[in-house]
Amino acid sequence: MIIQKNKINLIPNDEILVIPVSQYDEGEDRLVFELYKDGTPYTPTGTVKIQGTGPNTTFEHDMTVSGNTVTCDLYSDMTQDAGQVRSNIVLYEGSDRTGSQLFFFSVQKDAEGET
Repeated sequence: MIIQKNKINLIPNDEILVIPVSQYDEGEDRLVFELYKDGTPYTPTGTVKIQGTGPNTTFEHDMTVSGNTVTCDLYSDMTQDAGQVRSNIVLYEGSDRTGSQLFFFSVQKDAEGET
């Protein structure tokens, strides 16, 4: 299992996190994010999802929460488009919706050229 750990801010800023992945990867990669709000660890109290949009895909997946750490596996819809896939983490707490800073999956094109 490949585990990619990152820290992510719930306050949007100019820092762009880039997460390298390979096209069509699925199942063997796990994404782990520590949530912070202005430098302080933040523990969500509701549902947390990872969302993203690429040229030919839109995805949304539930994340597991443990303290200020959220986790999900990498799914094929996250990696189907080679190039930059714009993504963020979204917290749904009661009637509130909070998105994290923007990050990108940098999807390296598959060597076999599948489409």
